[in-house]
Amino acid sequence: MLLLTGGAACVPDVGPVEPAQCETVGEQRCAGDRLEVCDANWQWQVDASCPFCLDGACLTAPRPRCVGLPATCGPDGDEDCCATLPVPGGEFDRYNDPALHVTLTSDFALDRFEVTVGRFRGFVASYTGEPPEEGAGAHPRVPGSGWDPAWNDDLPEDAEALKKALLCGQVSAGLWTDEPGENEDKPINCVRWVVAFAFCAWDGGYLPTEAEWLRAAGGTAQSLYPWGGEDLPPDDRAVFGCRGDGAPSPDCSDEDIPRVGSFSPGGDGEWGHADLVGSMNEWALDVRGDLPAECTDCASLDATAPIYRIRSGGHWRAGAGELKLDPGNRVGVNQSYQYDDLGIRCARELP
Repeated sequence: MLLLTGGAACVPDVGPVEPAQCETVGEQRCAGDRLEVCDANWQWQVDASCPFCLDGACLTAPRPRCVGLPATCGPDGDEDCCATLPVPGGEFDRYNDPALHVTLTSDFALDRFEVTVGRFRGFVASYTGEPPEEGAGAHPRVPGSGWDPAWNDDLPEDAEALKKALLCGQVSAGLWTDEPGENEDKPINCVRWVVAFAFCAWDGGYLPTEAEWLRAAGGTAQSLYPWGGEDLPPDDRAVFGCRGDGAPSPDCSDEDIPRVGSFSPGGDGEWGHADLVGSMNEWALDVRGDLPAECTDCASLDATAPIYRIRSGGHWRAGAGELKLDPGNRVGVNQSYQYDDLGIRCARELP
């Protein structure tokens, strides 16, 4: 029997569609990232308790996207590029200003290193242009901080468009290469804010708030630099002034951007995070504006277009003064822009 549909085409009447069948009760398989299990009625059912599925099995490791990524980061090139370290919550004064007192009610995890080209490659490989689901990548303690469909049009339309954007117009030191090469352990750059947000959501995390980033960068004392005060200048502690290759140069190029963590541990923050200043500016969740006064688990989210997001930390081209954790160095960048000094570091809840 044939059914006429809309007067335009005929399709076979195949009857009701049966749910997907399986053959062995308890059998498991991966359907994308989700684990499915064959139930007592021989139907495939999603196991919601499994955070990630790989090779037909539930993977409970905290960083499933990093499975198989070689350990090539840090000063000796032998550390896990996806390493994450805890940052304690608590009360502190941003920039040592009592008027800017903030409370973080929970400890959180923060990437030890900036996201590398090699780590970002997995995101590019899976990228289709489909935006994250509404609310994805939300900060667990900041209401309304998840993905907003209003950002959808700011995403590259497909993987090829994303790759092109990562070249920074081919006039700057874009570190992305379509094929793996010498930049795999260098920080990814030329990433606009919406792409950074989408990456962290894909990776099971979120963009840190400005307060969280300051907590990690300034430490308990909210020092001038992650490693301490003014008596400890950034020479041999940070990537800045186009001298990441070890020598000042009047001609800045991607050769001045070394492997992430190259100046560790001398340039690390109190809790072991590398390159918090220098190397790449890092996108934060917050919108640029006056710092919120005394607050708890706060972030500035309200803005009208064009939206300028906080980027923190100074960068590989910057002068030494731009690396200081000083409110004068707070800068907002249009979230639609990408530059060769803008990268990513993700936060996440502690397991």
